[in-house]
Amino acid sequence: MTDAPGATLVNFTTRALRASGIAGIWAILFAVIFYPVLFILTLGVVPIIEIAFLPVELLRLPSGGSAFTVVVFWSMVVYLVVFAHRLRTRQAPENDRANVEALIVPGVLAMLGFAAGVWHLVQEHRTETRARETKVLVLDFVQRNETVLRQAGGSGKVSLYSGAYDRDGSGRYDVAVTGTNTIYAIVEASKDSPKAKLTLRCTTAIDMAKRDSRWHVCEQ
Repeated sequence: MTDAPGATLVNFTTRALRASGIAGIWAILFAVIFYPVLFILTLGVVPIIEIAFLPVELLRLPSGGSAFTVVVFWSMVVYLVVFAHRLRTRQAPENDRANVEALIVPGVLAMLGFAAGVWHLVQEHRTETRARETKVLVLDFVQRNETVLRQAGGSGKVSLYSGAYDRDGSGRYDVAVTGTNTIYAIVEASKDSPKAKLTLRCTTAIDMAKRDSRWHVCEQ
């Protein structure tokens, strides 16, 4: 006897909720175990580490806090595999409905965890994108500065020499400008606005090896 459409929908929803709860339990347990194991393995050279981190590289996911990214990724894989398996496993409706309410909690927790993971990845992506853009802006800023180019003896090659900047790109950049002379432009990038505000603090001909670390480069 074929079930009515309404009953079929209810049974499918019940089975999906049960599958989500069981998958959530597996994903949470996997994350709790995998995170410390991953941390311990990173202390030594273990081939499995390269495999675990491979999705971060292949999918070009943000690398900041990559251990967290790896745990979220593989936990999501575990969740999807278990969910698909449980959803395909047909049981009697009365068995599907058993303990569904208790299984809703781990399912919701897993989804909240994945949502937090996605939010984290979005924020990391924005941070890394801003850092890359800031570096490009700094080099272009120096390349277009006539005073700096004049001190270097005309049009010169611009390259990032060193710097002290945060992951979002804000901080101090030491840009080498090589023309007939080699000078270093000290540029500060601020993160007060969506687009970095750049300021040329000073220029110096003193190489990094000859600078006194006790003093700011612009005061030497």
